[in-house]
Amino acid sequence: MSRHGSPIFVLCSLLLGLAGAGGCRWFGHQRYASGPLPPPAFSETPQLDTVMAAVNENSRRVRQLQAEGASLGIEGVPATLQADLAVERPHRFRLTARISGFTGRELDIGSNDELFWLWIRRNPRPAVFYAPHSRFPHSAASQFVAVDPVWLIEALGLAEFDPQGRHEGPFPAGEGRLEVRSVLSKPDGPWTRVMIVDDRYAWILEQHLYNAGGRLVASVYADQFRYDPDAQVSLPRSIRLQLGPGQPGQLALRLNIPSYAINQIMGDAEQLWSMPTYEEAPPVDITSPGFRPQMIAPAPQTVPPRLQWERQLARPPGAPVYR
Repeated sequence: MSRHGSPIFVLCSLLLGLAGAGGCRWFGHQRYASGPLPPPAFSETPQLDTVMAAVNENSRRVRQLQAEGASLGIEGVPATLQADLAVERPHRFRLTARISGFTGRELDIGSNDELFWLWIRRNPRPAVFYAPHSRFPHSAASQFVAVDPVWLIEALGLAEFDPQGRHEGPFPAGEGRLEVRSVLSKPDGPWTRVMIVDDRYAWILEQHLYNAGGRLVASVYADQFRYDPDAQVSLPRSIRLQLGPGQPGQLALRLNIPSYAINQIMGDAEQLWSMPTYEEAPPVDITSPGFRPQMIAPAPQTVPPRLQWERQLARPPGAPVYR
């Protein structure tokens, strides 16, 4: 299948078509933003259970999250979209984007308790593509779509460690950074998640997902953390997502969020968490046996996990970890 039929390529085309809409700035790394710092999570090098508990405690304090006036851009393209974001854990997510406050939506990605969806206004095949959560992991579509929108909730710094899961670490991962590796159970075999955590405040700085064949399928880098004293929560204001790194149609997105409303959602909740309808865009179930994945990126070639780790360990001195 040509990469020109993948959702990654279509999203790139969407943003390229909006190149005149504004400028997209790609900020350098800055671990925290101005404002109060949280109480330190660790006073000395922590054990694995201490790291897991600190990360889980921060994430579990957030039940709902909402942000308006965010910006969404793609690396290397001089375009920026205005974005609105809402989350209600564990499965409810909504990200909509537009050129400006005077134009209609260009992008709609969401998830509720039953299914997730994707709509792109300038898609050459107009449709609201969706997949029920219960059927997606066992469908052919899961071989073409690396991650579903539920993972985007974790990408906002709201990931958790399963206390009953398999974990290794923490390992030193550079100055002020600790690494924890987790095994995730998937229908196609065990996946690996590598999480890089701040060694003082337990901020989730990076996450990397490797499939059962050892191929890196998604990464997230978070910075500009800010502490909310009322909610006692630290959240990143700048998030960079990489989907399909090193693959045809790979995509790097930057989401900049000026402020959050924590544990409150404004607006009509029923409408917010319902799959939308758009004119001349019929719903298309990508888990249907008859669906032809013209909009789904090709499955990456697999690499033995051992070779993948060897490549990371052989990185040049001073190079970033897992980038």
